[in-house]
Amino acid sequence: MNMEQTAETVEGNKPRRFFKKAGWAVFAAACLLFFTLLKLPEEKIKNFILGTVNARLAPQGMSVSSEKTSVSIITGISFTMEKAVISLPPPAQPVLLDEIEISPSLLSLLTGRLGGKVWIKNGGGRMKASVSVKGGLVDASFSFKDFDAGKLGIVQSLAGLKAGAELTGKGFFEGDPSAPSGITASLDAKIMRITIDQQTFYGFSVPQLGISAIEAVISAGGGRAVIKTLTAGKPGADDDLTAKVTGEVSLGKQWSTSTLKLKTRFSLSQKILKAFILIDALLAAGKQSDGGYAFDINGPFYAPVPVPVK
Repeated sequence: MNMEQTAETVEGNKPRRFFKKAGWAVFAAACLLFFTLLKLPEEKIKNFILGTVNARLAPQGMSVSSEKTSVSIITGISFTMEKAVISLPPPAQPVLLDEIEISPSLLSLLTGRLGGKVWIKNGGGRMKASVSVKGGLVDASFSFKDFDAGKLGIVQSLAGLKAGAELTGKGFFEGDPSAPSGITASLDAKIMRITIDQQTFYGFSVPQLGISAIEAVISAGGGRAVIKTLTAGKPGADDDLTAKVTGEVSLGKQWSTSTLKLKTRFSLSQKILKAFILIDALLAAGKQSDGGYAFDINGPFYAPVPVPVK
């Protein structure tokens, strides 16, 4: 082996040595953090984890508290909250949960990220999510099974409606939520047994309404989001709303520069038409021969224009 080959071999080994040393350094730091936490009193660990979570939620006007908390470090740090309360920005009502389990990722913390896994249980429903956040970048995957958003008060908190719905499905999200053109995401979900209680909503008397199911299959990437499936109710069933939406969203660098190109077809029950006496007149331009309505929705994301289909 000549001198040039020896030099090339030495140069080629430098990256390997660097990553090997870096790997051992990360491992050593992880061990140091783990055994340090192992020595800490449980109360200090609980306060540290809960404080970290609330510090991240505070800018959004949110917080988390619970009646009982516990910590396990046998197979990694796991923080459990029973009878948990998630406080949302007003006027939204707090969300109540039977149990939340959070398992923060030590490796993510060492690399400057806030990350880990979250399990939520409520009644017979389950939700699992894996999240990693650094700066404005989010990397998340999630799944739901028989997750009752109505019992949790999520629908009422977000939309102001007293309603029930069970969610089953999965999805993922990668990117900066404020920069839609770089987002990669997928959603494959079904919402079953949707019920809206009789109530007053923005001055309108809303009767009890029901939709058998909403199905959604949506993917985003390469600067566009495609609606593969988005349906509500079933034709011929006793649903107060049946609808079908197709099309796509062109994702700009900001949501304000994103545009919609959608086709909507929907039908309303007599119960809805009687409760909202002006709705038929407002939608008359898009009324079809079968009694339903059809509109194309085009234009800017924040100010789309509905165009009636003749």
